[in-house]
Amino acid sequence: MLYRLICRLLVMSLLFVGVASIRVGELHASDLLKSDERMEWVVIGPLPNELISEADRVGGVDGAGLDRDYLKALGGEADAVLKEGDVIKYVDAKGVGWDSTGIKVRVRQGAMVDFTSMMRPYDRRVGYAYCEFDSLSDEKAHVLFGSDDRAKVWLNGELVHQFRAYGRGAVLGDDKFEIDLRKGKNRLLVKVENGYGGWGFMLKMASEAEHAAMLAKMQERGQLERLMYTLMGRKSTMVGRQDTNGMRYMFSVGSFPELDFDNPELAEALLGNYEVDVRWFDNELNEVTRAAKPGRYGAVVHVEGESGKTVNRGYTFICYPNTYNWKRLLEDVDVGYFHNLGLSEKVWSDQQEWIDQAFYYGIRSYMFGHPDGVGLLGALYERDIELQESEDEQPEWLSPMVRNQDYLLALRMKASSREPIAKLAYPKRVVKQKAVVVREGTLAEAEFNAGFKEEMARVCQDWANESGIPFTVMVVRNGVIAYRGAHYKSGDDVVTERTQFPIASISKLMFSTVLSMLREQGMIELDEPIGKYIDGFPIEGEKAMTVRQCMMHLAGTDGHVNYGGMPNLWFDDCVRGMLPFTYPGEKYHYNGLSLNIVGRACELASGESFPRLMQTHLWEPLGCKDTLSVDTSTYTRTTAGDLAKVGQLLLNGGQYGDLYFFSQQTRDEMLPVKIGDVYDDTLSSNIVYGLACDWYRDVHKTNENGERELVFSDRMFGHGSATASIFRVDLDNNLVITMARPGAGKSYNKHYQKMFKLIGEYMK
Repeated sequence: MLYRLICRLLVMSLLFVGVASIRVGELHASDLLKSDERMEWVVIGPLPNELISEADRVGGVDGAGLDRDYLKALGGEADAVLKEGDVIKYVDAKGVGWDSTGIKVRVRQGAMVDFTSMMRPYDRRVGYAYCEFDSLSDEKAHVLFGSDDRAKVWLNGELVHQFRAYGRGAVLGDDKFEIDLRKGKNRLLVKVENGYGGWGFMLKMASEAEHAAMLAKMQERGQLERLMYTLMGRKSTMVGRQDTNGMRYMFSVGSFPELDFDNPELAEALLGNYEVDVRWFDNELNEVTRAAKPGRYGAVVHVEGESGKTVNRGYTFICYPNTYNWKRLLEDVDVGYFHNLGLSEKVWSDQQEWIDQAFYYGIRSYMFGHPDGVGLLGALYERDIELQESEDEQPEWLSPMVRNQDYLLALRMKASSREPIAKLAYPKRVVKQKAVVVREGTLAEAEFNAGFKEEMARVCQDWANESGIPFTVMVVRNGVIAYRGAHYKSGDDVVTERTQFPIASISKLMFSTVLSMLREQGMIELDEPIGKYIDGFPIEGEKAMTVRQCMMHLAGTDGHVNYGGMPNLWFDDCVRGMLPFTYPGEKYHYNGLSLNIVGRACELASGESFPRLMQTHLWEPLGCKDTLSVDTSTYTRTTAGDLAKVGQLLLNGGQYGDLYFFSQQTRDEMLPVKIGDVYDDTLSSNIVYGLACDWYRDVHKTNENGERELVFSDRMFGHGSATASIFRVDLDNNLVITMARPGAGKSYNKHYQKMFKLIGEYMK
């Protein structure tokens, strides 16, 4: 397609803002208003969203960009006619010059014009989008619009819409307005101002005749998404709600309960009349038709609708003894006083009856009515059986949640008669040529100058004091620990080097490391479709997504921990259900869902649940005793010390000590590349990203000639984190820098730059 060639032009510049142009004569409004036709965008920018002085701010708005006309040289925002190759020049208040050149891209009508997928950096920037198209007559059009963040829209020089608040993501249909097209050429200009994070807009036009159909399609997508989140449990005999006393996943010995959606009306609206087929399995995965004894049972559910749509689910259920009086037991629960809540023990004691009753309902709802609570009970049954046979201690990481994931994965594979491709082998022992490990040593061995530890301790403690955020940190060079520390604000709870913190999206790179092991052993291939590993996903056609696309955020998915995330062993069926609205390969869009899809492929290929894969093939072999991974993209709790071992493994090229995890070639295939060098049919050809990692060239110093130069090499890679944790590996300086923390806190960037520059200054 022509837009593939247009996308290649993005290589010309990293600095641009969206400007759109539909080629006159090739697409008329009559076509545009009744289709998902691609619109051609010319991209220019980015331009600075400068701060308004505090005295001039209204309603907390601190950005000047939305009301600043950057197009004066081209006739002004109302009259500008923007074309590919046009240049916008702007000098900001600090005297810094900005030059931006128009570049063309093409995007489906209604899809996100995602400025973040086309340019970096994108925080505090401003962008425009311009298009031209012919109308065969004067006519009215309905517009659905959404922006991230503030935006203005002009038609033929007239301001027809504006959104003037911060803090929303772009959702098509958040804004609705009408425009009057005129016969002949029409000019449409969109301007979007960004604060931080996501940046872009969605716009879809429809004629009067097509407006109702457009809204109906959007409604169907919204309903389908709701259905994907809708749980199934014991069938209700009451309209619109469960009448199971909150015990949706509990039943007594005997016949199995009938199952249905929690919202059967929604299911019927989308599926038509539907049939629910349930297969039941006991704790040993034997298929059964009746619950003969108390304990854990598994239900594999297949729903077939007359519309042709299918839904698949799987749940843990608990069968309790017929003599069990669960109500009386819960009513005897005593809830102890909550310290440090700001409530006196006297008022707690005075209201104890009501507190106990609230917890009675809360415990009942969770333990008997939520998949996670019932999964906990199922794991307890399993552990009880183990203890009857042996008093052996279980590994610390083997939580009830992990046990439940193990069971549900085995249940899914048994029900589908699926065998793993292979069992992932433990890292090989290498007798000769042992690789570097993280160890204690001298600053000289680490090639750091004397005094580094003292200065690093001071800088880190200042950081903790000002931000109020605790953290652990480690700096390793040549395998030698140059600095290790646990820092917290004076007076706060004590933090040690073994204190675990959530590292959010650094989890993605940790998972990518284990994925490299499966790739090395031929169990997963990057350019194979996901459908090769997960039944129900296409293996060819425009909806087929590959493992590489999923890892590089090109799968067309959105969100993190959708549909329950990795603990839901059927979440991928929800993704499959949304494929009609998914466009793999179209553009880079950062998310966690696509990595969860790859995680599910790894589970089915190996027969091991995700947390078990991570624990037994990465964390345990490396000796990481303070880490637990639950989700491929967001949930890992760990320490700077454990992260440093993974960093050293990657720095070594896949080997750690006498353990061989994967080859250096496999490691190199993880590293960031320009997306356009891999795919020529994406809107994001100029974005650089790898298999869940990015280059970090964000710390500079000024040399004696007044020029900016990198403090570290240009081959430092890693991943960012919503908790502001740090994971950096500098391949050329044999350097690993890690930090685990629960959040950014005050003045993060100031302290971040100061710490990194200090490390650079003391390196020999």
